[in-house]
Amino acid sequence: VCFEIFGFSDNHEFRHTPAANIQRPTIDTAFRTWLTSRNDVEAYKAAGKPYPVYVVAAEGGGLYAAYQTAKFLARMQDICPSFAQHVFSVSSVSGGSLGSAVFAGLTRADAANAAAKPCAATSPARGAMETRAERILSRDMLSPIVWGGLFPDFLQRFVPYPIPVFDRARALERAFEASWKFGAGTAPNPLVRSLFELCGANSDACLKGATPLLAFNVANIETGMQMVLSPLDFTSIGQPWTSSAKAFDFFSTGVDPVDIPLSTAIGLSARFPWISPAGWYAFVDPSEKDQGNTA
Repeated sequence: VCFEIFGFSDNHEFRHTPAANIQRPTIDTAFRTWLTSRNDVEAYKAAGKPYPVYVVAAEGGGLYAAYQTAKFLARMQDICPSFAQHVFSVSSVSGGSLGSAVFAGLTRADAANAAAKPCAATSPARGAMETRAERILSRDMLSPIVWGGLFPDFLQRFVPYPIPVFDRARALERAFEASWKFGAGTAPNPLVRSLFELCGANSDACLKGATPLLAFNVANIETGMQMVLSPLDFTSIGQPWTSSAKAFDFFSTGVDPVDIPLSTAIGLSARFPWISPAGWYAFVDPSEKDQGNTA
């Protein structure tokens, strides 16, 4: 109890690495670049039709939400091969974050920003992308975090020195990563890579390709502040240090930039009280940098 009260055994710092130079486009710049790079715009102009643009909101609800999000989006792509290149962004929370990341990873491997293609005349029972999404999310995601909580993380409670690898949240992140290997075959595993690598260099895979830009919603448990983890720059919405906006960019100006694995970003968005712990990391408060205080 003493170890817990004084934080001696708090091993729940989330995985991150310092990032010297993270380039993230603002929302307006990203959308202009994305729209002007669509390779099927002229087909819609010639037909006199408005160009479809989708922004998807994926709600929470555990593995059920992850499964339904990925299944729906993947089926849309199987039916309409041009669907992914019309999805600008997916805003998600909890299980929806896992589902949207799976879909984005599959589109990075298999979808392209190409000339207009017609949708299928009939809905297939199950297409190739939907099949892969189902395989990825058919893995057991509960056992790893239960095991992590009952054994290594429980042992940590009696050790007055944090051992990060014992963190049960990391057990769940590793389960996310392993699920991709199980269901996606030889396709590169985006879950083990950086959040920013999904869009690639200069965000080209998202801005000029068919991979949607992801925005993971998280909450600060001390203040209730809504925060966004994204390769998009949401600073215009609000900064924790200068604004009273209701949503804040996690990587906002003033905080030393960090990079995190995609699986960690999903895990932060999907954490649930008691089942998974609150994640944290130490940073220098921008308002107190001159004094060298750490928050």
